[in-house]
Amino acid sequence: MAFTYDTLLTYEENRGFYLNRAYRMKVGDWFESMLGQYDPDPKAEHLGTGGVVDYRNSTYCFEQKISPATDNHSSRRQNLIKGKQYAQDNDLEFVYAYLEDRPKNMYVKDGVLHVHGSALFELLGVPEKYSRFKHDLQQKTEQLIQQLRNEFDQRFGFYQSKGQVV
Repeated sequence: MAFTYDTLLTYEENRGFYLNRAYRMKVGDWFESMLGQYDPDPKAEHLGTGGVVDYRNSTYCFEQKISPATDNHSSRRQNLIKGKQYAQDNDLEFVYAYLEDRPKNMYVKDGVLHVHGSALFELLGVPEKYSRFKHDLQQKTEQLIQQLRNEFDQRFGFYQSKGQVV
């Protein structure tokens, strides 16, 4: 991940910005790649990043995001167009799936089903696996944060050793 150290901020402030950006990107990648472990459909597969959709099984194809806030308007619009077309071409239903749970966690918007957190597991027919997913996510979060702290300290630790605080 590209990151430029800002000398107008303290070491800890820079570290916080780095951790926030890198964590959201890496946990999003993990979420996309791990859904198949919880989906009982034998045709479930992660399609990789950069494709038209992120994930599919025999009924649905998914665009996966951490939260609506991580999906800017122009990319969301393009994802909707491409996802709907992919679904139509493959006789599937297109679904926007978000990692973060929220009270209103299943609704239709722009003609597409949107599911958040636990609703995704209900849609897959395995609501009982959501608690296992949350546990796995917590473990992955702790692992990622430690890994990212170490990466930041290795790349930018010389700023701290210089005592550079502005």
